Amino acid sequence: MAETNENSRENNDTSLEDKKYQNTELKDAGKAVPNQPSAKDEKKMEEMRGKLESLKKWILNKYKFVEAIGIIPPQAAEMFDEENELSEEERKHKPMHLAIILPDENEKEFNSIKVEVIKKIAELKQKIWLNMFLEKDLWEICMDSKYNIIEAIGMVFPLFDKGILGALRVAQIHKSLVLRKFEKYIYS
Repeated sequence: MAETNENSRENNDTSLEDKKYQNTELKDAGKAVPNQPSAKDEKKMEEMRGKLESLKKWILNKYKFVEAIGIIPPQAAEMFDEENELSEEERKHKPMHLAIILPDENEKEFNSIKVEVIKKIAELKQKIWLNMFLEKDLWEICMDSKYNIIEAIGMVFPLFDKGILGALRVAQIHKSLVLRKFEKYIYS
């Protein structure tokens, strides 16, 4: 009986702070995310975020159904330059890439919305390249095995999000943790 009380005291003294309960692999989970922005890049994005606040307010007032608005990280900008087939002259000006995601129900208005937003960007005289997607476009990008584009969209610096950017970010973090954990066993 005395032995049992001694064991229970030992168990009560054990907490989640004990080393045996801590998974050292998860401590640096955020570092496992590929293409994570550097501190310098995050500072630039924060400055641009302030400048983009008026554009965001205008978009959300005019198009209340917008799912997400965000800044594509600078390290992924080159990939979007290629996707958008920007000329060398346009690339020299280092345009910032803005991502806007619309619900599938607004597919018919897609082109007119894009034109209106581009006009507003020109009015504000900012070097912004607009990348607009429908939710189904994101699905098709995945089906076309363009995972690097989805990964870049998942790492967007959100200005506004109804949940889709957060879901993509969580999926990217989960993917990188799984790949790191099962690296030896994953072939493709």
